[in-house]
Amino acid sequence: YGAKCDGVTNDYTAISSTIAAAAAAGGGTVLLPAGTCRTFAELDTPSNGKIINIVGVGMSSTIIKASGTMNNVLNFGTDGLGYGFTVDGNGQATNALAAAVSGGYSIGNITFISVDARDISPTGNWAFIVWDTSGQYLIKRLTVINSIVEGPTSPSFDAMAVSSVDTAYFNNFTIRNVSRS
Repeated sequence: YGAKCDGVTNDYTAISSTIAAAAAAGGGTVLLPAGTCRTFAELDTPSNGKIINIVGVGMSSTIIKASGTMNNVLNFGTDGLGYGFTVDGNGQATNALAAAVSGGYSIGNITFISVDARDISPTGNWAFIVWDTSGQYLIKRLTVINSIVEGPTSPSFDAMAVSSVDTAYFNNFTIRNVSRS
């Protein structure tokens, strides 16, 4: 769908169109090239029960970067895999990487492997957040492997939050550059 990931172009429309096409096809994988994919709005996988995977070339090779204020740079609203990328709030996003559900939707399994979430707004909340806003434990399983969370620029907020998740598994997970965690 034409994502350039050249660090200049607004890749929001291309990436969100690819996510929408994967969802319409009953699920799928969105492949992101090496480079910096700038987005001027939040990228979301739909809360429709379809498995959507977002896959980059590598943690230091594919960067999804906020270019303006937004709540989340990338939000998973359905089952899926996030693999091989960095989500950079660029000092502008409230949260960098999120998996959040509400309104009766659920996530059975969400996995992040080789992902870095970092650099949120000084007035933001979390670089990485996983939560069920209803508090009904509608997120069943969270797995995070070989990943990094780099803390917010403000000492008044946490680096990450996990809330209302049935089961969470972390392996080789690093939290760094934080005032508190």
